[in-house]
Order: sequence, then C-alpha cells, then structure tokens
Amino acid sequence: MNFIEPLDRLHKIGDRPSYLRQPVKVAILDSGVRSKDSQIMGALDAKRILEQKSFIGGTCEDTYGHGTHVARFFLQVAPKAQVYIAKISEAKEIPADQLGNIAKVCFECIGDQRCLLTLTI
Repeated sequence: MNFIEPLDRLHKIGDRPSYLRQPVKVAILDSGVRSKDSQIMGALDAKRILEQKSFIGGTCEDTYGHGTHVARFFLQVAPKAQVYIAKISEAKEIPADQLGNIAKVCFECIGDQRCLLTLTI
C-alpha cells in the first residue's frame, strides 16, 4: 500500500475545521536540500520553502540526499506547510563537535514560533 495515498485524501476533505486548514511552519533539520531537484525548485519558486540556513558552514546543498527526501515528503503530504531548511549535517551521523547546532536551530525556531521540528538523520 502506498503510504502517501491516504494522506493525499486528507487534503480533499472540505468539512475540516478552519484551524486544520491553516499553514503550519515546519523546520527540517537534516542534510540540506538539492537545489536542482525539480520538486525543491518548484517549492522555492512557489515560496513554500521560505528559508534555508546551514549551521555547519557553506551552503544548504544536500550532498547526502536524505534532507531532500524528507523535504519532498513534507511538501507532498503537507501542501500548506511553510518549510524552513536547516542543514546540520553532511552525512548520516552528526559529528560530536556539531551537536550544539541542534540546540541553535531549536532556539531559533522557538524564537520565530515555528511549530514543528523534524530531525531524522
């Protein structure tokens, strides 16, 4: 069974309360996103990805691929989500000297009142 199909049906339900139809702010803490990915480019053009920030230096370009996968998932199942990308790693594991970046992202998101944080590395 395709996991996303049931989620897609949820977006077609018109009798949900208005508070369930409001945009949600999602901060994705992962390996960044691939800027040349077609779904990511579309989300950037549509202003669904509102900000990208690397907490490890350099750009938010995803060389590992996982962050792009997670961002694509959220863009598909949460069509009203306002997405923020926080690059906290370049690989599967986060080096010990960079673990503090998770706290930095969390404090920044709390200050900006972003509702949902996802850390899946």
